Amino acid sequence: MTVPSFPQYDTPTVITYLSVLQKLSDALEQENVEAFTAAVQEYDNITRLDPWITSLLLKLKKTIGGDDEDIT
Repeated sequence: MTVPSFPQYDTPTVITYLSVLQKLSDALEQENVEAFTAAVQEYDNITRLDPWITSLLLKLKKTIGGDDEDIT
C-alpha cells in the first residue's frame, strides 16, 4: 500500500511520520516481523507510543507471526 501524498503537509515531521507508516505497511504486506519491529522502534524514537497504540501494534505483529515480546 502506498501512503498518499499531500503537498500542503510536506513538512519534515510529517514526512518522517509518513515514512515510518510506509515501512510499517510494507512490513505487514511482506509479513516481515523484523522490519515491522524496526519500524515500530523508529516510530517510538520519534514519539513515545501510548499503551493503546502499543496494544494494537502487538496484535498486528501477532498476525504476521510475531510473539508477545516487547516491540518498543
